[in-house]
Amino acid sequence: MTEQEKDHARANAEAALENIVAMVKRLHHAAECDGDTDECDLTDKEICDGLARYYSPGQEVNDEDREEYHDEEKAREQIQEDALEVSVRASGWRSPGETPEADEYRILITTGGPACQVKGDLDAHMQPEDADIQYQDWGTPWTNLPTTQEEDDALLEYARQFYLGM
Repeated sequence: MTEQEKDHARANAEAALENIVAMVKRLHHAAECDGDTDECDLTDKEICDGLARYYSPGQEVNDEDREEYHDEEKAREQIQEDALEVSVRASGWRSPGETPEADEYRILITTGGPACQVKGDLDAHMQPEDADIQYQDWGTPWTNLPTTQEEDDALLEYARQFYLGM
């Protein structure tokens, strides 16, 4: 992978991660505020980011945007609609006739060149137990994007919004 391709693929993953963090922040805020927009101290930029809308300095969001931001169900739907594909797979040895249970998941966010995915392991209850964000470009291996603890927490919460049962 050339440096330009690596930078392009990494920048795509960084943008996806920023979007995931904003969506999870919105989900948590909507649950905490319980739809009360009068007591909310979020900035207009934070609301636009959470709604995945462009923000320009001095822009003011309207009451409908504030209400939409605080709708917990719409916040969850936004996360679920973010993925291009959600898949699980089973690996490891099994006895003949035993029904395999998935132990890994993948949430494809972008595809092509560059591509981005959230990937991790499932626990015994088919819930994500960890999450990594990865990127690649044409003909290159998947590479983990370095993340902070806050970003790791957001990635895991993001992954937990999808049904991963078989």
